[in-house]
Amino acid sequence: MKTLSFTIVAFLLGVAISSTAQDQQINEDYLNDANLLAASGDYSQALDKYSKAIEVTPEDARIWRNRGAVNLQVGEFNKAIEDHTKAINIDPVSAENYYQRGVAYIKLKDNDAAIADFDKAISLNPEFYEAFYNRAIAKYRKKDFAGAIDDFSAALKVLPGDDDAYVNRGLCYFYLKNYRSACEDWERAAQLGNNEGTKYLTMYCR
Repeated sequence: MKTLSFTIVAFLLGVAISSTAQDQQINEDYLNDANLLAASGDYSQALDKYSKAIEVTPEDARIWRNRGAVNLQVGEFNKAIEDHTKAINIDPVSAENYYQRGVAYIKLKDNDAAIADFDKAISLNPEFYEAFYNRAIAKYRKKDFAGAIDDFSAALKVLPGDDDAYVNRGLCYFYLKNYRSACEDWERAAQLGNNEGTKYLTMYCR
């Protein structure tokens, strides 16, 4: 099953507000440095830079969100939730904030909390592919296979060529004993070059 996805959001989704132009420039310098460090995989230094940026302009949701994404990357899931909750409090209309907190919840196997955050993300952005996909994973883990099928289908409407979504939707059909639909999905995945699709097609459909 595809790995859960999350992103470092640079220069997007949130307007920094600082008391002075100097503070604003210091904040941007720290934020830019942190984003570059995170992109290069230097997560420890990136976290330090994000924390320094927060000291200068704690009302900038971008910093909390990006630090949360790095905390998620290094396995600090509870810290990631705290950071994304702060970002949500500052910018409650950002779908990305809810989505990323949802990913942290799903890493902690709190599927209900994850689904609630993905629900909110989708309500704010009805074309949010990753939120549909990861909500499907949360529902799959709860054995809500019908609900997962609906979300994988919604994800495929946004990104029709996603071979992993076909594989995973096929698994949901399989567990619901809808073998014909399962095989159709795995065949489509195999046509798209997905090895898992080919494996399931060979095992169960021929």
